[in-house]
Amino acid sequence: MIAAGVALEKILACPRCHGRLERRPEALACGTPGCGFRGVIADGIVNALPAAAGPSFFDATYPVMMHSSSGPSRLVFYSQQAAALRERLAGARLVLDVGCGPRLEYERPPASLVIGLDLSYESLRHNTDVDVRLYGSATSLPLPAGSMDAIVCFYSLHHLVGQTVHENEALLRA
Repeated sequence: MIAAGVALEKILACPRCHGRLERRPEALACGTPGCGFRGVIADGIVNALPAAAGPSFFDATYPVMMHSSSGPSRLVFYSQQAAALRERLAGARLVLDVGCGPRLEYERPPASLVIGLDLSYESLRHNTDVDVRLYGSATSLPLPAGSMDAIVCFYSLHHLVGQTVHENEALLRA
């Protein structure tokens, strides 16, 4: 579900050209002439992938991810990270969680808007902790440069290399 009162076209950008998006019934469309991007909105999830993209590797492994992230060992892995993150997120208004998974493993900052981006549609379907759910890739982020106060990568940091790291850095406010 997309949180009430969130104007997607004001916080998101085209994942292809980073142009302005326009809200259409059940979709977002790029307003840049010649771009042609159209992101369908279904199940409260914005699809920011190319139209021809099918299920991802992460959708096939969703049952394994859920099983391994629901046991007592979860606390061992994430409790220290969550405590450290709490201080760093203090005061953040716009937070992007790249690879958000099926739930947030940290306490969200008060009065913040959390955008969850994941390549697992199933994880997004089950994630009720984020305000905006984006089915997309960290290699073509559907957000304007300088728009985020913080970026979290609990589940995805080990996947980020090269240009993907630069894309994330460009989103952070100075």
